[in-house]
Amino acid sequence: MTLTPGTRLGPYEILSLLGAGGMGEVYRARDTRLGRDVAVKTIPRALAADPRHAQRFELEARAAGSLNHPNVVSIFDVGSHEGTQFVVMELAEGRTLREHLTDGPLPIGRALEIAMQCAEALDAAHAKGIVHRDLKPANLMIGPGGRVKVLDFGLAKVVGRESPGAPRAAGAAWSTASGTIAGTVPYMAPEQLRGEPVDTRADLFALGVVLYEMATGRLPFTGATPADIASAILRDTPLSARALRADLPMEVDQVIERALEKSPADRFETASEMRRALALAESGLESALGARPPSETGLAAFGEPFRRAASGATVVPSIAVLPFVNRSQEEGDEYFSDGLADELLNVLAKIQGLRVVGRTSSYQFKGVNADLRVIGKRLNVAALVEGSVRKTGNRVRISVQLVKVADGFHLWSESYDRTLDDIFAVQDDIAQSVVKELRTTLLGEAPDSKAGEAAKADVAI
Repeated sequence: MTLTPGTRLGPYEILSLLGAGGMGEVYRARDTRLGRDVAVKTIPRALAADPRHAQRFELEARAAGSLNHPNVVSIFDVGSHEGTQFVVMELAEGRTLREHLTDGPLPIGRALEIAMQCAEALDAAHAKGIVHRDLKPANLMIGPGGRVKVLDFGLAKVVGRESPGAPRAAGAAWSTASGTIAGTVPYMAPEQLRGEPVDTRADLFALGVVLYEMATGRLPFTGATPADIASAILRDTPLSARALRADLPMEVDQVIERALEKSPADRFETASEMRRALALAESGLESALGARPPSETGLAAFGEPFRRAASGATVVPSIAVLPFVNRSQEEGDEYFSDGLADELLNVLAKIQGLRVVGRTSSYQFKGVNADLRVIGKRLNVAALVEGSVRKTGNRVRISVQLVKVADGFHLWSESYDRTLDDIFAVQDDIAQSVVKELRTTLLGEAPDSKAGEAAKADVAI
C-alpha cells in the first residue's frame, strides 16, 4: 500500500515516493526529531506478516546498520508502525548509475573508478558477513564529487564468518516468503538462480555484470524473458566485452571474465582481490596513455557543471574540438567529417570569453582510443566536443557530445539528420546549431541570447 505525503511512521513524516519494487517502497521522509530528511523503505505487508521473516529482517537490518563506510548508505533505524515494517536510511542524493547508462557506455577510466568504489563497499560489507545479493546499476547512486553509494541492503543476507569456500548447511539457502528467489535476474550469479547457498562471491559476479554493462552499454546475458536470461546465465559464455569495445584494455576484459565465471571457485576470492585487479587495470591504462586521470577525490561535483574558482578569481571556460569520427565507408566522407569539426572549431573560436584549443593540438588525437579525461588533461581544457558522422547516400547523421573532462560524463548531446544538397551549407548549419547549444551549457546564456559572453567569462566548468 502506497503511503501518502503527511503519513507518519512513528517520528518519520512521509514527504514523497522515491521508488517502488517487489521488495518494498522507498520514500523521502522527514525525521521530526532531528530535523533532517531521510529515506524510509517499507516492507510489503505479506512479508512483514510472517513472524520468521519479520525477525530475520530486523536482525539483518541491524547487521547492515553496523556498516560504516563512505561508499555504503548508512542505516539509521528499523521499526514497525501499525503493521508497517520499515527501515530508515541515509538519503543519498545524485543520479543512479542506471540513469547515467541511458547515455551509453562510460569512459573506461570512469567505469573502473565506479567498479573500484563498489568493490570497496562490498569488501566492508563482506568483512561483517553481509552479502548484498542485489547489486545492480539502480542500486548505485553517483553523488557529489563522483562518490558512489551502494543502496538497498534490503535483500542483504548475513552469512557465517567462515571462509568463502567453506560448505554451508542446506538451511542457509534463501528465498522470499512467496517462494521466489530474491534478486534481479540479469545480475544474479548461477548459484543464486539455482537457490543454492550463496557467499560473498555472488556479489562479485554481480559487480562483473555491472562492469560489463558500464564498458559496453549492454548486458552480458540477455533473453526475451527472465527465464531466458536465467538460462543464459546458467549455460552460456557471454561475448567478451573487448569484442564489443575495441579500446577496452585486455586487463579490464580479464577482470570481467573472471568475475563472470560460472563456478564461485573460479571467481575472485574476495572483493579486495577484485579491487586490486581493477587498480592494476587502471594503472595499465594510465601508463599506456602517459598520464594519470584525476583521482576520485578530485572529481568535480555531479549535477554542478559549472563552478567558480575557489579564490574568486576569473576563470575562462576552455574547450577543445576533437576530430569527428567517420563511421561511413564512402570515399570522401573523411573530408566531410574533418570539415565539420573545423567549422565548429572556427565558430567556437569567435565566442568572447571562451578559450578554444587550436586544430593542431586537438588533431593529434585523431584516431586515438583514449580516456577523454586524459585527453582533456593533456590539452588543459575543462570540456571536450566529440562527434561522429554516418553517411548513407544523400543523407547524413551527425552525433555531437559535450563531455566534462573532470569525470568523463556527458553534459550535452544531440543528433542531427540532414540531406546533403550543399555540403558546406550543412557544415555551417550544424556548427551554428551546436554552438547555440554550447553557449547555453558553457556560458549560461539564455537559448536565444547573442550577447553577454564577456559577462559570463568568470564561469568555469
